[in-house]
Amino acid sequence: MAIYLNEDYENFMAFRSADEMNEECLKKQIDDYFDSQVSTILFNANAQRAFFDSRTIEPIWQGMEKGGDGKFYFRGAELLNKPLPTRDNAVNAKRLHENVADPFQFRIDCARKNGGSGWLSMRMNDIHLNNNIDALMHSELWRENPAFRLERHKSKNGTGLDFACPEVRKRVLSLILEYFERFDMDGFELDWMRTPPFFTGGREDENRGIPDEIVRTAKRVSRAAEKRTGHKIKISVRVPSRPEEALRLGLDVIGWARHGWIDTVTPCAFIDSTDGSMPLEIWRALLPGRVELIPGIDILTSPHPDAPVFHNLAEFVNGFAAAFFYRGIQDIYLFNHMDRQTGLRNKTAYRELLQHAGTRESVEKTFRRHVATMVRNQVPGIRPSASLPLPGADFWQDVRIEVGGGTEGRKVQVILAVESADLLPTEDFEVRVDGTPCRCGKTGSDLEFPPAHWQKLTYEVPENALRPGSAVVEFKGRRAAGTIQWCEIDLF
Repeated sequence: MAIYLNEDYENFMAFRSADEMNEECLKKQIDDYFDSQVSTILFNANAQRAFFDSRTIEPIWQGMEKGGDGKFYFRGAELLNKPLPTRDNAVNAKRLHENVADPFQFRIDCARKNGGSGWLSMRMNDIHLNNNIDALMHSELWRENPAFRLERHKSKNGTGLDFACPEVRKRVLSLILEYFERFDMDGFELDWMRTPPFFTGGREDENRGIPDEIVRTAKRVSRAAEKRTGHKIKISVRVPSRPEEALRLGLDVIGWARHGWIDTVTPCAFIDSTDGSMPLEIWRALLPGRVELIPGIDILTSPHPDAPVFHNLAEFVNGFAAAFFYRGIQDIYLFNHMDRQTGLRNKTAYRELLQHAGTRESVEKTFRRHVATMVRNQVPGIRPSASLPLPGADFWQDVRIEVGGGTEGRKVQVILAVESADLLPTEDFEVRVDGTPCRCGKTGSDLEFPPAHWQKLTYEVPENALRPGSAVVEFKGRRAAGTIQWCEIDLF
């Protein structure tokens, strides 16, 4: 049991100083990661552009110019660090490649020297800043060819490329070939969650052979690379948290596994929230036994689509990990849980998290918050789903939450967060957990929460009333009392 950690393209380059763009600082970062329960780091090396001196697609710094005023420009406009740290990312990426012969290979080698594994992760269809056509992040293929874009599925961030276009597929396949020809890695991830969709909605079935060919090609070139390097190179895919939703995107994950094209599957919901109730048992039943199942935990948590997203706390991750391990998982995967701004805000808690979140034995002993979350996989025609919100009505309603094991002898509480114009006492609700009535606790909570205007109502769960595994929280208002926006079970 261990942690797989995705290190994204900007974390090292955008959030460190120019003086840190060297081998010593690269090595220190990797050494620090592996001084924990991390076994594998997946280094993301591209978005629309490459974060290395690629011969296949544009490096992130291509077209960037330094003016006489010392500022950096792209397409005539000053490069800024808003809304993303684009300037520092590009400037430091270029500087790092001037100072270090091959930064990504250096990082992979550092991972191995720590007794771990170094993988590369390829983002298949990144859409960062696609709502700004002049942003440095974009490939010229995307910028100059509106017909290649999925304009019908434009999101708040923009729109990705249509994989039905031969030119798009050629670019994707060429980059895969370059990765395997250039780098000696332990594994290679095709990250399909950055970013769906890949086809016009309703045309996924007729185009399903296109992702098939991409995955099959990755497996084929990996075998050639294995002969050259003399070691196994695993092929992994990061895909929607629900197998049927992956299929609706044109991603036949089960077929890939049964054909022997992939070694690992990481089901992981889209960015807005971890899917705490993903159907791991169904995934396991569908996948061949030799294929590893490593569920992903994203950096954000949200109870439903209309609620604000909440940046993860360590105790949220503890909750997700404990629940996944209890359901038979051997390893967990952390996405966007890195050592600088994109990780946990509390860096002391982050270091502690990496020390205990990688095994069932250690994570079950921690303080855990098990939160009811929504499911969003960015599939055209399939809306995000969630148990919440629910009206605080005078009839019984329920929410199911995965809580994992290690429940015996623990102090347990339920917290409901309610949106209401009236001040509500805890006595306004009857609450049960797994059929057992809970005592009213205090109104309010010392724990961190999303919006301050949500009222927090705490209920004490009787000793050993909480069963391990899948728990059900039932509640009934004594009168019409606002809207239940959030529900969690805490183990102290």
